[in-house]
Order: sequence, then C-alpha cells, then structure tokens
Amino acid sequence: MLRAILLYLSRLSWAQRMITNWKFAWRMASRFIAGDHREDAIRVIQTLNEKGINATVHYFGENVSSISETQLAAEEVIVMFEKFEKAG
Repeated sequence: MLRAILLYLSRLSWAQRMITNWKFAWRMASRFIAGDHREDAIRVIQTLNEKGINATVHYFGENVSSISETQLAAEEVIVMFEKFEKAG
C-alpha cells in the first residue's frame, strides 16, 4: 500500500515540488532518492559502492498506461543500464 501511495505521489507535480523545495522533506527523501537525473543516480551509486554498499535503482517511469509510454520507459531503462555500465 505504501508503494502505491509513493508511486501516485511521484506523478504529481505539486508533490515533486514540495519534496525537492522543502529542505526537511528533501533531507528525508534523499536517503532513498538519488535525484532527478541519471547522473545523480550514477554519482550516488558510485559513492555507496566506494563504501562497500550495494545499491538498487528504481525508475519511477515504469508505471505506464499505454504502449507508447511502455516503449519510452523500456528505452529509458536500457539507456540507464548502458550509462551504469559505462560508469563502472
């Protein structure tokens, strides 16, 4: 149930703005959210890996309702894998 709520909120622009602009909320969320861009995820994963910590990545664009959205989400995941591999 919590996952469904978080996915729902992730699609709402007001909720995104609140989390990213409100320092207290961002401090709480930043434990679990690397950022808005692939490069943010790569940077955070590299930092964690240097500390001996494994990381997982969850792409919030996978919650789709059409074939075209599905194709875009799949393409993004492939690009992310390629970027992660290149970054080591």
